[in-house]
Order: sequence, then C-alpha cells, then structure tokens
Amino acid sequence: MVNCNMIFLKTNLSRIIHLVYTLLILISAIVSINPPHSPLNSTFVLYFRLDYIIHFAIFLSWMFLTRLSYPVNFRKDLNKALLWIFAGIAFACINEGIQYFIPYRAFNINDLLGNIIGVLLGSLFFALPAGRKGSLVLNRDRK
Repeated sequence: MVNCNMIFLKTNLSRIIHLVYTLLILISAIVSINPPHSPLNSTFVLYFRLDYIIHFAIFLSWMFLTRLSYPVNFRKDLNKALLWIFAGIAFACINEGIQYFIPYRAFNINDLLGNIIGVLLGSLFFALPAGRKGSLVLNRDRK
C-alpha cells in the first residue's frame, strides 16, 4: 500500500525540481556562460561540438523531469503527452530565440536543433510504463 501523503510530497518535490530546472535553463540562455573561445566550442565528440551535445542533454533531462513531475503516458492519454512534447519544443525554441535579442548572446540554429532533438528523444520517457514494481515512474493514479 502506497501512502497518499508520500505520493503528494514526491509529486510536489518533483514539480519544484522541474520548475527550478526550467528557470535555470532560462537563466543560462540570458547569462553568457560560454565565451566565444571556450573549449566547449572547440571540443568535438563524434563530429559534434560538445556544446551541441550539452544542449541535447539539457532538454533530454528536462523531458525526463517533466515525465516524473506530471504522470502522463502515451498509451493512456496521448493528447496530454503530445501537449507536453509541443510545450517542450516551444520552450526549446523560445530558449534559443531569446538569445537573438540579447546583444552579448547569439542565436545558433545548431543549438536549437540540439534542443529539439533532446525534447523529441526525451519524449520517449512518456512511453514508459508507470506503476510497475521497479519501474521508473510511480503511478500516482492508483487508488
């Protein structure tokens, strides 16, 4: 038997973590943390610049946190899952688009592609089953 209070606390904690992570992503888009001659811009992994891989990983993680915070499953509620994927793509575009209007930042289409690919691959977390013993996500809909 799962204690309802524990589920409520875990849900709220995961949503707070998700919100903080979202705000950190927005702040990192505004604050310049990667100077032009940074090692991130000159380090390559399998022909991909390291900063593109980091953009991918940031949004893959964001989708993972979204799945933990909001228990939506493709199989049960396709519309909500697609809404979260659309929201993730919009957030990725806004996050990179903001940089176009900031004088000391630069819009980069490759960063945007890394963001979107991270969201799309991260959306696979919505296909994970919820509520099974040892599963990644606790099913909060069980009574």
